[in-house]
Amino acid sequence: MKLVANGRVWIDSEDGAFLGYGKIELLEKIEQFGSIRQAALEMKISYKQAWELIEQMNNRNEKPLIVSKRGGKGGGSALLTPEVNS
Repeated sequence: MKLVANGRVWIDSEDGAFLGYGKIELLEKIEQFGSIRQAALEMKISYKQAWELIEQMNNRNEKPLIVSKRGGKGGGSALLTPEVNS
């Protein structure tokens, strides 16, 4: 019989949940697509929900984890900061 540990882990801050499976997936999708909108579509969540998760992470960390540029003629973009990898 093969046994496998299964569960979810998240990191809490004084202000509440800081990082968990969903936020990690969102970071990965933003890195992959360079777009909050595309990351949200891939995760089947609303743009508003993705933006709220980003704001939570950015506000609960000393430095922002994601920076974004508003859309326009060429569309917007989102990038992970070096803070994500430190």
